[in-house]
Amino acid sequence: MARKPRINRPGAFYHVLLRGNNGQDVFFSNGDRSKFCLLLQEGIERFGHQIHGFCFMVNHIHLVLRASQNPLSHVMHHLSFRYTKYINRRISREGHLFQGRFKAILIEDNEYLTELIRYVHLNPVRAGLVKQPEDYFWSGHRVYMDLETLPWITQDWILAQFEMDKTAARKRYQRFIQLGIGQKSHYADFFESGLQENRILGSSDFVENVLHETHQVSKPVPTYSIEELVDLICHELGVSKDIVKSQSKVKDVLQLRAIIALFVHRAPHLTVHAFASHIGRDASSVSRLACNLERKVQKEPELSSLIAKIQDRLDALKTI
Repeated sequence: MARKPRINRPGAFYHVLLRGNNGQDVFFSNGDRSKFCLLLQEGIERFGHQIHGFCFMVNHIHLVLRASQNPLSHVMHHLSFRYTKYINRRISREGHLFQGRFKAILIEDNEYLTELIRYVHLNPVRAGLVKQPEDYFWSGHRVYMDLETLPWITQDWILAQFEMDKTAARKRYQRFIQLGIGQKSHYADFFESGLQENRILGSSDFVENVLHETHQVSKPVPTYSIEELVDLICHELGVSKDIVKSQSKVKDVLQLRAIIALFVHRAPHLTVHAFASHIGRDASSVSRLACNLERKVQKEPELSSLIAKIQDRLDALKTI
């Protein structure tokens, strides 16, 4: 039976799994793991995707990845090829390092995503390598706990699912992780009950929408600059674009920035860092604005209607 094609969805989250060929090791020293980190960072700079969580085990690798406009297959083939070339040269071996093609599961951005993060970051504990996840130095958990810094890890989006204040979010994240120790993984439960066609994990509505999209004729994706996005949204709301860069912290201005930040975050060709630089703000605070508004959109019909109206205007833009 022919393999089903990968689902390429810009801006979507994926659980990516790389396994050693025939179960063999893929890391032979901590230096190898450091090299893989460097290649991950270089890949992010080149392709524009994000890594929200990871775990390097001895013979397999977990990544929680948010896709960019570039196909996921390009990203992973580039990464695995460069790392295999490095290992083969370093230990004088030949042939494939990884087993077949990588596995990628499209994940719905809700409780499935937070459960995936817990599943990935607790891998060393379940394997009996450590008793506490922070004792394992090759996963994203230590970054989330502020025990170390890796510039290529994006953590604000996940932390915002717990609390908008970063300090409070870390505490809630830590409790969430601790609750998973010694228990069967809820992600495994989701995987067993919700996985569709070995490619998608989410609610039935999410799965149905994704499958529906994949059967449609591909449409050009509108592209626009941050300046054009600001102009469009300000025009739609009937306000001056100058207030976006102002020092004002009144409620309406904060909401305006949050709306723009939300559309920046949703756009695979734009980055929160670029928008933050554009308005002279910190990228973390801008990201929190977007996350907070994403929650409100789901609860407030009037706001949801406004966001949908702006999205329609963006969709009508000509592609470049």
